[in-house]
Amino acid sequence: MILLGSLGRPLPDEIWVTWDGQNTPVALPMPT
Repeated sequence: MILLGSLGRPLPDEIWVTWDGQNTPVALPMPT
């Protein structure tokens, strides 16, 4: 997965994800 900033805005420092069988979102840190 590749994330790119747009309109001069910085990328988030974490993303919240869920997957099959996981009802509670989990925060994953993004590398800087």
